[in-house]
Amino acid sequence: MNDIQVTKQDNGWQVTANSGTYTVQDKNGNGRIDSADIWTTKNGGSLPTTDEMAFAMGLSLKKENMTTEEIERYNKIQAELQKREQVQHYQQQAQVPKKKTFWQKLAGASMIAMPVMSMLTGITSLFSRSWGYNSGVFNDSMLRVFGGLTMTTAGMSAMIPLLGMFSKQQNNCFMPAANTLGTTNMTGVVESMMTAQNQWMDQQNQRMEELQKQQQARLAKQKIEQNRQFVEKIREEALAENSLYSEKNKRYLISKYDIEGEKEYPEEVIKNLEQMHKTPSIPIMHIRQDSDDKTKLSPNVAQKLQTLITQYKQKNDMQKEDIMTEKNYERIELILGYDTLNEDLVKELNEICEDPLDKLI
Repeated sequence: MNDIQVTKQDNGWQVTANSGTYTVQDKNGNGRIDSADIWTTKNGGSLPTTDEMAFAMGLSLKKENMTTEEIERYNKIQAELQKREQVQHYQQQAQVPKKKTFWQKLAGASMIAMPVMSMLTGITSLFSRSWGYNSGVFNDSMLRVFGGLTMTTAGMSAMIPLLGMFSKQQNNCFMPAANTLGTTNMTGVVESMMTAQNQWMDQQNQRMEELQKQQQARLAKQKIEQNRQFVEKIREEALAENSLYSEKNKRYLISKYDIEGEKEYPEEVIKNLEQMHKTPSIPIMHIRQDSDDKTKLSPNVAQKLQTLITQYKQKNDMQKEDIMTEKNYERIELILGYDTLNEDLVKELNEICEDPLDKLI
C-alpha cells in the first residue's frame, strides 16, 4: 500500500494506486477524503479496493484531523498490512531449499524401493494365483486376476514420478551404488518390467476370453436343459386327467415336442408354452403378440377368460350361474373352437369378460 500517492487538486484529489488512477471529488468540502466523496476512474474502469480507499483517506489529511471512527479504521488497516507483510516474509523463507540430511536421503531411497516391491509382489501374486486357477466361477477368477494386477499397476504408476526425482537427485545421493547404476539403467529396468507386464496382460486377456466362452457355453447348455424340463412339465399337465388345456393347445404341444429329447427348443416355442401354462384353455393361436392385431385376444383378456372358465368348471351345477351364464360359457367355447377369429368375435369375448352374467348375450 506504500505505493499509493494522493495529490491535492482544486476540488478534490488525484489518487494513484496499483489498480489504476482515480479522481476523488470533495463532495462535502471538508478537505479530506471520506465516505461522502465521489470516486471516478478513467474509461469506466473498476473502483479501487476498500483497503486502497482507506489508505488514500489517511494520506489526504493529517492523522490528528481524523474522526475517532476514521482513526480506528485507519489503524486496523495498517495492522492488517503489517501482518500480510510478515506472512509473505515467512513464505519466502520457507521456499529456500535446504541441504538434505542422511535420514531424508534414506527416506527418498525407500520411496523408490516401495513401488518396486509393490510391482514385484503384484506380478508374483498374478503368476502364483491366476495361472494355477483353472476351475470355479468366472467372477472369482477375475477377482484374483485384477487383485494382483492392481498391485502391479499401482507400483508402476508410483515409479514414473520417482524416476524423475531420482534423475535430479542421484548426484547428491549418499548411496554409491545408486550413482553407479544411473538413471538410464534404472529406466531400462522399469521398461523391461513394463514389457513383461504387458505381455502377461495380453496372455491374461486371452485367458479371460477363454473363460468367458466356457461360461457362456455352460449357461447355454443349462438353458437348453431347463427348457427341456419345462416342456416335459407342460406335456404332463396337458395330458393329465381333467386337464384344462384345450385340444388346439394339445395339438400345438405335440407338434413341437421332441420325443427323443435331443433338439433345442426355439425361444418362440418356449414363449408360447409359457403363455399356454398361464391360459391353458385359450388356444395359443388366438392370443396376440402384436398389440395392433385386432383379430386376436390380448394376453390380459385371455387371462380373464381363463379365470372365468376355471371357476365355472370347478363349481357344481347350482353354483355355475354365480360365475357366468350357461349361454355365455357355451358362446366362449364355440368362439375359441374356431381356427381363426375376426374383430367382431374378439369384441364379443371382451364384452363377456366385462359382464359374464349378462343374460342378453
